[in-house]
Amino acid sequence: MIATTAADIISIVDEQYNNVMSNEYKIKKINQALVKLYGTIGEDAVVEIPTTAEIPFYVLPDSVEFSQITLLVVSTSAETSLTPGDSQQIEYFPVNITDELKPHCYFKNSHRVIGIYPKPSEDGQVIRIYHQSRADIITALDDILDIDEDYAEAISYYVMAKIAEANGDIALRNNFIISYDDEVMEAERKQYDKEGKYQATRDVRKMSSREKRATLMGRSFNNN
Repeated sequence: MIATTAADIISIVDEQYNNVMSNEYKIKKINQALVKLYGTIGEDAVVEIPTTAEIPFYVLPDSVEFSQITLLVVSTSAETSLTPGDSQQIEYFPVNITDELKPHCYFKNSHRVIGIYPKPSEDGQVIRIYHQSRADIITALDDILDIDEDYAEAISYYVMAKIAEANGDIALRNNFIISYDDEVMEAERKQYDKEGKYQATRDVRKMSSREKRATLMGRSFNNN
């Protein structure tokens, strides 16, 4: 895989769209593009936290945001839960002080802390947290983007769309949005050719071209 740097993306942008935006601005938009792409193509990662007997609260690792958790399992070991020999998937419960906790649930205690119920009965159990992966934030021109090079053109179009938007050129912005989506679709096709599977399903793949473009211009792209 060929490494793609922030400088590579900015070079593509500047070659295709004459602009006066700073590199700092473009790096910010590259990061936004990475967040957006990981929201659709990011695969699940997993982290493990060992338990302490009678302690229900645990700090999330720096790599995990609460909103990214897709599944939480408590086990007695790396292979197997709250009950020895079992593997217990536990449900998210948006608890508050007036709620009664459900059997086998986890909840948000604070920004970086989760609680599990019932409390672990012994040391050495494993809280296994499956979460959506996220791209590393870039800060410098020579930083390497944490994404396959097939998505470089899509990221470039995202940045150009944001520049056009900042310049008040909505027609050009919309054209860049369409190009962005087309490049994402093409990159996914290449990923399929390489790996025999799509990295993740995307609603826009199932839409007609007209529906896809209307969705991107009217809703999806504006979310970032």
